[in-house]
Amino acid sequence: MSLRDRILSDINIYSAIHALPNTLKEKSLICGDHQQYLKDLREVYRYGAPHDKFISHCKDKLEKALDDELSEPFKVSIFLKFKDGENGCTQYRPIHNCDIATHVCLLAMLQTLCFEDDYEKRTRELSGLSKLIPNNYWGNRISTNGNEIYKPWAPAYTSYIRETINKAKKYKTLMLNPTDLYLSAYREII
Repeated sequence: MSLRDRILSDINIYSAIHALPNTLKEKSLICGDHQQYLKDLREVYRYGAPHDKFISHCKDKLEKALDDELSEPFKVSIFLKFKDGENGCTQYRPIHNCDIATHVCLLAMLQTLCFEDDYEKRTRELSGLSKLIPNNYWGNRISTNGNEIYKPWAPAYTSYIRETINKAKKYKTLMLNPTDLYLSAYREII
């Protein structure tokens, strides 16, 4: 099956719909008038009739985007959200906002790049592209759990902070005693 066929398959688009709750931690990521539709999609977790019309709409949108028929295949708005600043300096973080069909289309394309899904065997493996992400990357980490695209961020961030603190303590201890630093480096070589 070609990449295009995988992107346009009904089951892939349905899988993107199913992944929506995991990727939409902030309701502001979906345009206001689509909030109710998102709620309706979340309530129906079975493949078929309730989603057929929406899947067809997403498939049409994806076909046009892949065939380069649209100068702007996906309309996304970007705005800045206030973030706590330090030392009186105001900081912002960029947030994107789009309609629900665009979000599903983007997820459908992302899934085909990140995963090798076998729907018959009900397995999900990382694609070659996803395997290129280093193990020590602490950002949004790809998950092979079928219910989510990204691993939950909070536990990963907690691990990152814990590891950073431990390394800082180790470095501080080693810098206070240079002999230990030398011996530690020597032991790693042997």
